[in-house]
Amino acid sequence: MDDCSAKTATTAIAGMPPNWYHKRLLSVNTFMQAFIDSNCDDKQVKLNCRNVDKNGNPEREYTVLQVLRGLESSLRTKSDSWVTSFLIFKGEQHGLNLLVRFLTFRLYVSTKKQQQQRQLGSAGEGVHLCLLCLRIIMGRQFEQVLVVKKEKPGKEGQGEVTSSSQASSPALNAIALIIAHPNALLSAKSIALELLATVCVMNSGAHHQLVLAAFEHVQREMAEERRFQSLVQLFTTSAPFHRRLSVSCMQFINFVVNSPFTPPDLNLRVCLQVEFRQLGLDQAYLKKRLQNCSSADQQGHIQAYLDNIIDVGALLGQSG
Repeated sequence: MDDCSAKTATTAIAGMPPNWYHKRLLSVNTFMQAFIDSNCDDKQVKLNCRNVDKNGNPEREYTVLQVLRGLESSLRTKSDSWVTSFLIFKGEQHGLNLLVRFLTFRLYVSTKKQQQQRQLGSAGEGVHLCLLCLRIIMGRQFEQVLVVKKEKPGKEGQGEVTSSSQASSPALNAIALIIAHPNALLSAKSIALELLATVCVMNSGAHHQLVLAAFEHVQREMAEERRFQSLVQLFTTSAPFHRRLSVSCMQFINFVVNSPFTPPDLNLRVCLQVEFRQLGLDQAYLKKRLQNCSSADQQGHIQAYLDNIIDVGALLGQSG
């Protein structure tokens, strides 16, 4: 589809009510098995939800990407009441649940079909558009994204600090998965890290715990030996060649370790510093990175992280 046709489709969809998007997203999630069993991508698959207009004529069919573009535009430009109507339906988190389910599903499909989808292409674009929708929702109705659910305690990784409440946010879990996903666009990984960094320093220690729980979820789903493994790998391999991603990685690491909402006894902060050091982010590496980076923003986050490193040995010496 050319740019003109894409803009025309987005304009046509932008006037649709929230329940129109509910039906289309529900259709995609209902027929997700068709994606898994086929080799087609977002641009080729038509939504299996074809209604009729007031004259009894079949409505135009739209691709998944067209629907997501229209939804992103509507969430960004419509009133707060429109956004609320999309998010809440009959007292439940209907719109948000559909978006999160689609995002999780799309990441799953892209992973299982990695041999057939070596190019980022539409899979990457679909994830990116869905993430943009979630970013707008977080900007307009932040608390809606942090709705939590209780999870059964799982097997804890070695050396990680786990969330004592076992509470998690499905939306944050899906956003964190983007960081570890091999087919997600680097720009999407940057946005995901920026969103999670913001959550770390917003209002409550409970939010910080939800971010930690999201990375525990990533560890389980991606079969990582350690929490934050994919994040550190991204920072040390891809990020040096992508300025925004490099800044986003270091900003998140700095915020998640040095959040003002970590417990005042410093135990959690020390444990998180140890986690990242065991993954390779020790003082020697960070100082070398500091000398070689040209971004003032990245330099600021690296220096702030180094300045806040807690010398446990020195503290023990003082207490003795």
